Amino acid sequence: MKLQNLSEMFWKGTKFFLLFVICMTTVYIVLTKFVFQIPETNHQQLLSSIEEFELVLEQQKTVHVDFNKIAEDVQKMEFQIHQVQKKDELKREISKIRSLYIHNQKNSKYKFTLNAADLLLFYFHSREKHSSMISNRKNLETNLNECQANL
Repeated sequence: MKLQNLSEMFWKGTKFFLLFVICMTTVYIVLTKFVFQIPETNHQQLLSSIEEFELVLEQQKTVHVDFNKIAEDVQKMEFQIHQVQKKDELKREISKIRSLYIHNQKNSKYKFTLNAADLLLFYFHSREKHSSMISNRKNLETNLNECQANL
């Protein structure tokens, strides 16, 4: 008797479990197919955008190296000496960095080249002005000393 009740309870539980699993799978299938549409994406477009981003990162690394080289050259440059060729060479290197933006159809991903070129030009001109200000100050001091000696 007890064995028969246990057997009936087992089969009732098994029937309920199987019915529950079948209902849940049908509900899941209906929800995923008709209610919540799972979008299909074009992986080629995603892969091409990743490749473009990697190219931008490579360009950033090369611009960074060029930026540091030009900044060191500007820092070592003596502006008291008239060096037209060296100044033109530095300005040409800076314009090469700026031209990367135009070369890439003025894509906003390459705006960093404009910023880098502007910073380098600003640094170049500020070092040049600072050097001329120091030399002008020395000239003024010598002229002032001469005037004081004449008085």
